[in-house]
Amino acid sequence: MSSDDRAKLILKLLRNEALFQAPAPGRSEVSEAAFALTRFDAAVKPARCLRYPLIALVIQGEKRAFYGERDVVYGMGQYVVLCHDMPGIYQITGASAVDPFLSVSLRINPQVLLDLSVEYGLTSPETTHLACWY
Repeated sequence: MSSDDRAKLILKLLRNEALFQAPAPGRSEVSEAAFALTRFDAAVKPARCLRYPLIALVIQGEKRAFYGERDVVYGMGQYVVLCHDMPGIYQITGASAVDPFLSVSLRINPQVLLDLSVEYGLTSPETTHLACWY
């Protein structure tokens, strides 16, 4: 099985699980794990938001995000990593009742990244400041 075929299979499995876990539109968050599952059954008009550090994977559909001067469109199998709090505008462009927009995201804690970096010798606490991670 090729890596593309494996990726398609994983996305299909994620899609089925996401539809089961989120039977209706909305955002479900598990605060203890900083994990969220998002579903939209229709396109959404552009909306302002303040995004925190996170990793998000689009399982199905398409999203457009505007961060400063950047216009980013990402869809199925693509991901975005935001490494600091950032105001922006987002728009769900690819979603329908038959093929809803589905994504999973994991909130990143910059302090945890800094601690891991020091623990694994990637940096030292004397030369690294938390602000560097933003």
